[in-house]
Amino acid sequence: MIIELGTWLGKSADYFCRNTDAVVFCVDLWDNGVIERDSHYASVNNKDILRRGSIYDQCLSNLWNHKYDGKKGIIPMKMDGCEALQILKEMGVEPDLLYIDASHHYDGVMKDVSTAIDLFPSAHIVGDDWEYPDVQRAVKDCAQKY
Repeated sequence: MIIELGTWLGKSADYFCRNTDAVVFCVDLWDNGVIERDSHYASVNNKDILRRGSIYDQCLSNLWNHKYDGKKGIIPMKMDGCEALQILKEMGVEPDLLYIDASHHYDGVMKDVSTAIDLFPSAHIVGDDWEYPDVQRAVKDCAQKY
């Protein structure tokens, strides 16, 4: 099983589904308003994406061929990443891989990584967007803490 925090339009989830037979829990707020207010998403390309409508609907459309079939595929969870991790832990889910690509701000990354380690200490935890200074600092601080 794979848990992905920060699915956005589904490119990573598509990769996981094409290359594994895993259940992929896709967790994201999919909130266009957050995107409009956060300077991290200020690129022209992201504004074009927002003009196409709901990011959630775009993601589901992009991943339609990977919908959960009872054995494998995506299960979208439209909510906060740490909330989803807690729910999945309570359900007895034990992921092999936890892919973190949600917040790119220090506090958000710290919270996501810390919660992932606390709840799923045996999972392989990987992420994205190392080029962001807040991501680097949060990951290094988590590494030092744990």
